[in-house]
Amino acid sequence: MQIEQTVQLSQGQRTAAQALLAAVQAADGSARDPYLSNQFNVDLNMPAFFLAYVDSGLVGLVTLYADEAPGGLVDVTINVHPNWRRRGIASRLWQTAAAVLKQASYDQVEFMTEQGFLAKAPAFAAQNQLQRETEFEYQLAAPAQRPEPSDPAITVAKLQPAEISALLPAYCEAFPEVDEAEARRYLEANLHSEHNAPYVGHYQGQIIGYCGVDYGAYDYLFGLFIAARFRGQGLGQRFLAQLMVTLAHTRRRALKLGVENTNPAALHVYQKAGFQIETTVYYLTPQAGSRWGLKAD
Repeated sequence: MQIEQTVQLSQGQRTAAQALLAAVQAADGSARDPYLSNQFNVDLNMPAFFLAYVDSGLVGLVTLYADEAPGGLVDVTINVHPNWRRRGIASRLWQTAAAVLKQASYDQVEFMTEQGFLAKAPAFAAQNQLQRETEFEYQLAAPAQRPEPSDPAITVAKLQPAEISALLPAYCEAFPEVDEAEARRYLEANLHSEHNAPYVGHYQGQIIGYCGVDYGAYDYLFGLFIAARFRGQGLGQRFLAQLMVTLAHTRRRALKLGVENTNPAALHVYQKAGFQIETTVYYLTPQAGSRWGLKAD
């Protein structure tokens, strides 16, 4: 087995990764795709993808989503082809990835998994000294939309560079764990990406909300929020509806998004807009002594 690590996936690697993920999801009854870009990672020079090959075929993949500074939390996914499991591939991939994270001064990780996998392997977490966090995430999906008539009072358009400063206070209020410098870096990366775009909603000449859209076989909505002073007025529902109309005019793709179980109000809004729960995503953190942790040398 050969392990390769890279900062960004080539088109060939991305295609092979997508085929691997399709095989994993079919076997596990899962549906969450790992993010196959490093554009939001703090260190753009740190390897974020680790690929295991046997006879030139991709059999395993680890991804690192490190949008927090060193010392912060890193989201990790590990996927091994169903025909190549229980051969130490996941362990060897993680050893390689863990060495990179420790060199970059990261010491906290959480592993993303799904309800389907855990249902088929109920002893997995305990056997590997992994603790399931109490908070989890629903992934919701909606079919491709029709370009219905627009809401004349709400406009949705791509974020313009001159609007970033005006958006920052609302962004930081919506995501208090992110400081202004991190928020600006995140928005600018999204603004200049080839694979996704940031959208803002306007009402009576003011920015009321934001949503990033990752373009692909489906459109994944992320970072969606309504500014605090515009909540409770039905504008969140209207912004989402108008965003869906905007995307239907230009994209006509199925839609997906994630919402935490601690945010039932948002879940209600999404379900009213036609989204249904597709899968439940859980986070596993290593307990003391787990081989999946980042122990100090």
